[in-house]
Amino acid sequence: MLLPLDAVPRALAARDVRGMIKLVADKTIDRLLRGIGAKEGPAL
Repeated sequence: MLLPLDAVPRALAARDVRGMIKLVADKTIDRLLRGIGAKEGPAL
């Protein structure tokens, strides 16, 4: 799932919502496995 930084409270508080976060989760164990952030560009 890709999450835009304008949906992240910490980014809003810092007034810098450029970029995205990619979240990798396992539904079978209901856990977040990894979060990868990128400021700009197609780094995700």
